[in-house]
Amino acid sequence: MDEVKWLSNDEQVAWRAWLAVNAQLTARMNRDLQAKNGLSLADYDVLVNSDRRPGPLAANVRARRQAPVGEEPALASGDADGRSRARRAP
Repeated sequence: MDEVKWLSNDEQVAWRAWLAVNAQLTARMNRDLQAKNGLSLADYDVLVNSDRRPGPLAANVRARRQAPVGEEPALASGDADGRSRARRAP
């Protein structure tokens, strides 16, 4: 097995600086999202990624985003064959 080359001193300094900035940015984004939207960064990540996938969850995310203010959107439910169909929220 080949020997693993560790980072030089300058590379370690740069890497640690990037990790610190990334942690600060992530914490700030999480606080801002919770304050403005009541969602954590993890919640937002799930919604963003589910919006691109087919199925009931993505359909519900899109429906809620597109529904007029004050109106309940049509929600999707899965059929036995895995397809989704829209239905009005109760």
